[in-house]
Amino acid sequence: MIFKSQFVKVSIVGTLVASSLLNLAQPTFASGSEQNTASKDEIAAYGNTENPKNIIFMVGDGMGPSFNTAFRYFKDNPDTQEMEKTAFDDYLVGTQRTNPHDSKDNVTDSAAGATAFSSGHKTYNGAIGVDENKKTVETVLERAKKMGKSTGLVTTSEVTDATPAAYASHIDSRDKKDEIAKQFFENRIDDQHTVDVILGGGAKYFGSANDNIDKKFKQEGYDVVSNKDELEQADGDKVLGLFADKNMPLQIDAPDDDPRLADMQSAALDRLS
Repeated sequence: MIFKSQFVKVSIVGTLVASSLLNLAQPTFASGSEQNTASKDEIAAYGNTENPKNIIFMVGDGMGPSFNTAFRYFKDNPDTQEMEKTAFDDYLVGTQRTNPHDSKDNVTDSAAGATAFSSGHKTYNGAIGVDENKKTVETVLERAKKMGKSTGLVTTSEVTDATPAAYASHIDSRDKKDEIAKQFFENRIDDQHTVDVILGGGAKYFGSANDNIDKKFKQEGYDVVSNKDELEQADGDKVLGLFADKNMPLQIDAPDDDPRLADMQSAALDRLS
């Protein structure tokens, strides 16, 4: 039971990373160049420890307790004593250390944070899918692809932004977005593209100014779409959807032909489940 006077820490979706994933290794905890693997007994207190059929990794990029508290008050029914539950209240919540493995910074950025999420390795700020020595680290999305599973990235930011990029690319600086876009196309596992469904903003990094990467995806069987109607009409298993040159606009300001986050999630899950 949650009362309105309580302060509760939760998380909400900003970026969706989904994979049709089975039999992954035990959970890992980021710790610099080493990996610490928790035993099944150690994590049993957190609920079901059996191997799931699918994994959906949701990241509310930059969303802390103050945002969550504001959302709770916005959604609250003022006529009741209790604070109504939100969709994410039934999920595990908690806190953890978020410092990067960086001699110059004590506060992590999205690149180092997402690399820790995706690979279990702490790294320096700005690093995408590499450790503090700039060595490539395997991500959970890449592990899924190696196991023959379908994979997807869905975001309202640029798909080349640090958080989604850290699951499917490896580069020493988050600012090299042209190179990140190229890696989305060029990186393969068993001759297959690493990511089957890519939805979000960042079209400028896939067009004529960067070797027409969008056309290359289309030549290799991807549905390439740029608005809500095209996304709904796409019927292939692999989709590249780029709905803005940079970040997608906030939902309240978005044009009617832009898909919402829920639309993009549904399109991805239909293909990945």
